[in-house]
Amino acid sequence: MTRGGQTLRNYEMMTIVSPDIETEPYEAWITKTEKLITKNKGKIESIDRWGRKRLGVEIQHFKDGNYSIFYFAGLTTTVKEIDRLMKIDDDVLRFMIVRKPEKA
Repeated sequence: MTRGGQTLRNYEMMTIVSPDIETEPYEAWITKTEKLITKNKGKIESIDRWGRKRLGVEIQHFKDGNYSIFYFAGLTTTVKEIDRLMKIDDDVLRFMIVRKPEKA
C-alpha cells in the first residue's frame, strides 16, 4: 500500500497505560492515540483493548496497567512521531512498536 508515493508498512504497537486512568479517560486516551496515528499519515486497522491486567514486574511503583494493542499501517515518519510523543506522555508506562513482516 502506498500513500503519497511512499510505502505504508504494517506495525503493531503495544501500550501499557497507568492504572490511575479510569474507563472514560482511558477511552479518551485511545481515541487521542488513534487521531495521532491518522494525523501522521497512518491508517488504523484494529485496536485490541485488553483492559486492566497485572504487570509481570512493577513499573514506576504500579502493579497493574491498562493494556492495548494498535494494529496500523504507516510511514517511517509516522512511527518516529508516535515514538516521540509516547515517550513524553506521562500516562504511558511502557510501549513498543514492532514492524510486522510483509505478506508474500
